[in-house]
Amino acid sequence: MALRQQLCHLCSRSLSSYAKISQRKVVRVAGSKSTQLLQGLFTNDVNRVTEEFSIFTHLLNVKGRVLYDNIVYSMDKDSFLIEVDKDLLGSLLKLLKMYNIRSKASISLEDIDIFASFNPETPVNDNGTTDGGFVDPRLSLLGHRYLGNPPKDSVETSITGSEWDWE
Repeated sequence: MALRQQLCHLCSRSLSSYAKISQRKVVRVAGSKSTQLLQGLFTNDVNRVTEEFSIFTHLLNVKGRVLYDNIVYSMDKDSFLIEVDKDLLGSLLKLLKMYNIRSKASISLEDIDIFASFNPETPVNDNGTTDGGFVDPRLSLLGHRYLGNPPKDSVETSITGSEWDWE
């Protein structure tokens, strides 16, 4: 079954289901200058990120071409988690460390699992969170993202095939 059909099937279920997204990894950027460092690198306003609100952003090269697409989460005022494709992790870490020379922020790879809930009707709190998760900042119909633990009262679902297998 193609990935698109699997996702549509999951969205139609009455019980919320989720899957671990093993293709994505998490980088932590922390310190008093972390906001300044990320604000200078990303295309979206990092100041909008809160503990309840994540953003979707890109990191561009000097010619304006997209290098990375990321979802940025905040753990507190001076600590951010950056979700990135695992195949691009090494080059992102290298780039962040290169620009971090003057910023004095700490950059580290975190061992945090990422889960996606595929039921767009999962109840959302007033602050945009879903019982410890975040509404996907790209499009609310994409469901919700959870860092560390899967959503409560939901069933794990496995997705087979490549993330890019849409046919």
